[in-house]
Amino acid sequence: MSAAAAWGGSAGAHELPTSERTAPGVLLTEVADLTTATGAATAEVFGWPFRTHNASLVMVSDTNEVGQLHEIIGYDLDMVRGGAHAVPRLYLEAFPPGWAEVASVAERKALFFRTFLPLILRVNEAIMADRSILLDMRDRLSSGVIPSAGEMDWLIDLALLYRVLPPEAGEEGVAVALTLDDIDTLLGRVDVIPPSLAMAQAVEESGWGRSRFAQEGNAMFGQYTWDNSGIVPLRRTSGNHSIKQFDSLLQSVAAYAMNLNAFSAYGELRAERARMREAGQPLDGRALVSTLTRYSTRPGAYMRALRTTIDANELWDFDAAMLAPGAPIHVQPVRF
Repeated sequence: MSAAAAWGGSAGAHELPTSERTAPGVLLTEVADLTTATGAATAEVFGWPFRTHNASLVMVSDTNEVGQLHEIIGYDLDMVRGGAHAVPRLYLEAFPPGWAEVASVAERKALFFRTFLPLILRVNEAIMADRSILLDMRDRLSSGVIPSAGEMDWLIDLALLYRVLPPEAGEEGVAVALTLDDIDTLLGRVDVIPPSLAMAQAVEESGWGRSRFAQEGNAMFGQYTWDNSGIVPLRRTSGNHSIKQFDSLLQSVAAYAMNLNAFSAYGELRAERARMREAGQPLDGRALVSTLTRYSTRPGAYMRALRTTIDANELWDFDAAMLAPGAPIHVQPVRF
């Protein structure tokens, strides 16, 4: 999207040049490789294709074939825990037939964690791509370097996406002024979700991927929508909400991360995460559980369930996990 810069003189130490929107509704330029490109996280949440030009596509007919694929490529969670192996870029698009019928608890858990871990790592990787650009921009602005019009467009897009700016700031002809304080606010939002926390919430919200919402709409976190496009809960007793559907599991995870990073209800989580960053500590998913007092209508029981899942499965082992280099593999279930 293009913005006409109305500089009005040099930017002060705490205020960026004012920019005016000239092309409302146009998203950041689509990119071929979302792994390293500018605006990667933005592209994810806007629903642009995750598949890169060098991605592979594997079709599976049932859940057994997902497990077989994990074996073929040597995907072993114990090796990931020990740091000997990185996590393969293996992205299951949707839960295949037979997923809800896996009888063995151990097999069900292993399948779910092997499936979910690459998804949250991919979303975090995209978020970090934006965060790196934002940190660099913050350093340059602090040194008095004035951003280009294109950089201002990118920054405004990000501020709109993460709700640092109100929606009307993206309308045509609206002059937008950002300050270094706004960038600091963005840095508190454009940050990763510890895998241990995300994995535990995915388990609790989707029932290990067996819930109706996860099966029918790739909805792993039960996010509400009020636009009549979602799945209506069978036991809805009041209101007109439904559960938001997604084109892929990856998009569901990206929307979950954006939910925690942008909405006011989760300001406590972001503040504690920022405190960990400031103290030079690794992000602790288990510690962040206590900040989710507004995620559930039963906060005490919900937080206890998350801690139990993290502890029982030692999910903190995955907080330092990394994606392997190389081309991604998208795994698409065949529906007959």
